[in-house]
Amino acid sequence: MPLTLHIENPDNEVIRKFYGRLPVEHVSSLLYFHKKGIVQELIHHLKYRNRQQVGKFLGDWYGEESQKIHSEVKFDAIIPVPLHKKRMKERGYNQLTTFGQALSKSLQIPFLKMFYIETLMLSPKPRSLF
Repeated sequence: MPLTLHIENPDNEVIRKFYGRLPVEHVSSLLYFHKKGIVQELIHHLKYRNRQQVGKFLGDWYGEESQKIHSEVKFDAIIPVPLHKKRMKERGYNQLTTFGQALSKSLQIPFLKMFYIETLMLSPKPRSLF
């Protein structure tokens, strides 16, 4: 698996992408995404094939990794990225729910599923931030 090790490095490449755009204290990712790679395959199973166990597996794993820094960095809550109504109707679920719930349980912090953010239907998703 292509691990990022961002958890161990607070000045990582992801936080630098947010610099000057959003006030964040800690940003990290667990895995690198490569087209046609194993991470893409996992995400596609979760996202398009309703393999919710993939979300739980990744959430448990990321929670375990995040516990290494949990005493140094205070996480307030897990807030899933809302899915547009059209996508929710097509898929029937938000693929981040099981991931977020597993991560929330592992870190013993709230999972705010009902945190409301208005989303716009964008096609395709803008990729300029990353």
